[in-house]
Amino acid sequence: MWSFAGSRRKLWWVWVALDAETRQVVAMMVGDRSEYTARCLWEAVPEEYRHGATVYTDFWAAYRAVMPGGRQSPAARGTG
Repeated sequence: MWSFAGSRRKLWWVWVALDAETRQVVAMMVGDRSEYTARCLWEAVPEEYRHGATVYTDFWAAYRAVMPGGRQSPAARGTG
C-alpha cells in the first residue's frame, strides 16, 4: 500500500505484517521500498512469529534479502 505526504514526488509505502489466521496486524512500518525498511518491519514482528511462521510476500527483492532462508513464500498477485 502506498500514499504520499506533502509532495506527490515522495511516495511512502505502508508495510503491514498480518497473522494469516486472525488477520490481526502484528507489525507495521512506513517508509520507502528499501531493504532497510523491510528489515525494520521484520524486526518489529514479535519474536514468536519470526521464529515459527511462514512469511507470504510478493516477489520484491528486499524480502529475499531480509527473510531467513526457507521461511519466505513468494506468491503472485491475486493468488492468496
